[in-house]
Amino acid sequence: MLMQHIGVGYFGYYRATAYAMKHSLMPEIAKLRMKALNFWDKHGIRAAADAFDVSTRTLYWWRRLLRTGGPEALIPRSKAPLVRRSRHWHPDVLKEIRRLRTELPNLGKEQIFVRLKPWCEARHFTCPSTSTIGRIIAGAHDKMRMIPVRLSARGKARLIKKRSVKPRRPKQYRPVKTGELIGMDAIELRMGDLRRYIITMIDEHSDYALALAVPSLNSDITSHFFSKATKLF
Repeated sequence: MLMQHIGVGYFGYYRATAYAMKHSLMPEIAKLRMKALNFWDKHGIRAAADAFDVSTRTLYWWRRLLRTGGPEALIPRSKAPLVRRSRHWHPDVLKEIRRLRTELPNLGKEQIFVRLKPWCEARHFTCPSTSTIGRIIAGAHDKMRMIPVRLSARGKARLIKKRSVKPRRPKQYRPVKTGELIGMDAIELRMGDLRRYIITMIDEHSDYALALAVPSLNSDITSHFFSKATKLF
């Protein structure tokens, strides 16, 4: 079967399509600026400034943006500063915060501020505020968090093993045939005191879906639905 794009043979089809999509997806504020410039061309700059409640300088700026960059230039850009402020605290202050969080495991920022302020005053350091201490802790790679040692019944340190959560399906796994991987779920619908359930099934390879409304979700009804669904494949 021969497949080709619908614009083959029509000169300028894709250019016109891109132009239409560009204008249809423009934000409302860009459309408002374009409308103000068109109003300027018809009724003059003073009338446009009064009608859209902007200054003449703003209208001249919008026209310059339109002439240099096209309609896309009327979309407001981000006003975030290019050079952002960053925290620069003395390394000793950071070490003291970490020491307090280590000696008193997971000490809160309010309690750290109470202990850190006299320490900074004695060394003529600027003491960070409570909220800044919280951001410093959150910005650390390990959150300055210490796991306290747990003791066994005999007083020895007990090693805690982290349980690894195994996914139901590996990320790289993709079914190659119909019926190899099926996803099932249940939806509960309520209307007053009445409850109804919908069991859904979808095949990951063929996207074939099946749904059945049932009065309950007991094991007999679920197994019956599963047996009927497996016969389809």
